[in-house]
Amino acid sequence: MPTDPNTALLFFAAGLLGIYAELCFPGTVIPGALGGVFLLLSIAGFVEMGVRWSAACMMLAGFLLLAGEAVWHTRWVLATAGVVLVVIGAIRLHAGMRPVLAASIVGPLAIITVALLSIAIRASENKKHKEGIVFWHSDDIFSSVGSTPAKPGSTRLDRRN
Repeated sequence: MPTDPNTALLFFAAGLLGIYAELCFPGTVIPGALGGVFLLLSIAGFVEMGVRWSAACMMLAGFLLLAGEAVWHTRWVLATAGVVLVVIGAIRLHAGMRPVLAASIVGPLAIITVALLSIAIRASENKKHKEGIVFWHSDDIFSSVGSTPAKPGSTRLDRRN
């Protein structure tokens, strides 16, 4: 169990990255198991050292805002607030925490989360707009996936994944 708050924060970041790696590559048990162990060790270390629970709640609220950005597309308002809350919460987490180290550990982790959220949001928007292929045929527009029947002699394309 880490006894230094900076080491506990490193364990926390390593645990989150291990769990993320398990979510990206399901079936590889080792990253998820190690991530869970590191996350539990960091939480146990923080509880043993006596964390400021208001700062822990700030970090939790920041991660919830980051997740909220994926659900409600707010043009990065929630994501920006989430990054700010996570970084400030990490800096204020313990009296012995080095602010520069805390910001350099948690800041990139939050920015990586925002980048992954942007990829997920773009993928979901592309999936919504990928209803069908629109093409021209004899001065009419037909949708390839729709209820409009194709006219005789027209070409109908289906692109389903």
